Amino acid sequence: MARTPQGGAFRPGVTQIHAAAVNGDKAWLARVITANIGTGLLDAGDQFGRTPLMFCVLADRLECAELLLKAGAQTNMKDKGGRTALHWAAHKGNVRLIKLLLSKGADCHMKDNEGQTAVHLCTRHKSPKCMTLLLRQLSPGEIDDQDRNKRTALHWAASYGNLEHVKMLIKQDSNIGIPDIEGKTPLHWAASSRDAEAVNCVRLILDTTPSVINWQDYEGRTALHLVVADGNEAVVKALVAVDNCNVSALDNMFRTPLHWAAVLGHSKIVSLLLDNKAEFSSSDQNGATPLHYAAQNNFEETVEVFLSRANVTDEADVEGRTAFMWAAGKGADQVLENFLKHNVDIQQVDKNGGTVDSF
Repeated sequence: MARTPQGGAFRPGVTQIHAAAVNGDKAWLARVITANIGTGLLDAGDQFGRTPLMFCVLADRLECAELLLKAGAQTNMKDKGGRTALHWAAHKGNVRLIKLLLSKGADCHMKDNEGQTAVHLCTRHKSPKCMTLLLRQLSPGEIDDQDRNKRTALHWAASYGNLEHVKMLIKQDSNIGIPDIEGKTPLHWAASSRDAEAVNCVRLILDTTPSVINWQDYEGRTALHLVVADGNEAVVKALVAVDNCNVSALDNMFRTPLHWAAVLGHSKIVSLLLDNKAEFSSSDQNGATPLHYAAQNNFEETVEVFLSRANVTDEADVEGRTAFMWAAGKGADQVLENFLKHNVDIQQVDKNGGTVDSF
């Protein structure tokens, strides 16, 4: 096992070349490189398969990286995760090292064990400088390379809410309609992003390809379903503002975005959807309307949003039970009081002859 100049032991697989590189000690690094010519240690991997060059990248040691490359270090060696030094430079958002590695023949097409290239990895950073460098290396048609989850760089940029990256990728003709392994498009991911720029990413995607507004993933969920579940009011407004947005789209459980808003008690979003003519009476595979779920969960404010609308009625499920009866069955006292304020018929009977008292 190699040792530090002070006599301490390195962790398994870490050589003096690794240590000199990560510490940024050029003089020490030059000495140990010279002492180890022909030993193969220049590209030796630690316990994770990471080479001294990768250590330079992870520690931002540009001059040591230059020294290693001059000595013949291989740019495209992979660690145990399948990542090269360029992958790590992109992951860290290190523009200087990306420039250096590309100038020394680093291959931006190489994929790690997750199927991701350096372009995928650089999308996590706000600065577009790394992506600018990497996109110059791609030929037409290569921009939509998919990882193991069938996600392109545009999927990832959208998920991080990185507007500048989304702009660049769209300008390079990235395909907005590609579904990933879950059937989600970049719009789904932009809508689900918690970043402050998410709403602008959504608008940009829809301005470019408005037809994706109602595209469903493999569980039948549109972008509106997902953003309603997240409670992101600003993105909900951006989606429903699109002319052909289907505010009452059904997922695979026959639930509309209004169902999702109601079951989670997102009162303001319920109001917003109703303002945009969402179908309050739409029933899911259980025969339940959105109001049933709001009542069952004792969301008093959400139930009030429904009941305050003159056109909204308390429709029965397949067993003839109304939302009022569901609330009674769950002991949702606050909601029951709300129904009583709106003069509910307390003598209701379901298809089996059950009444509110029987619950």
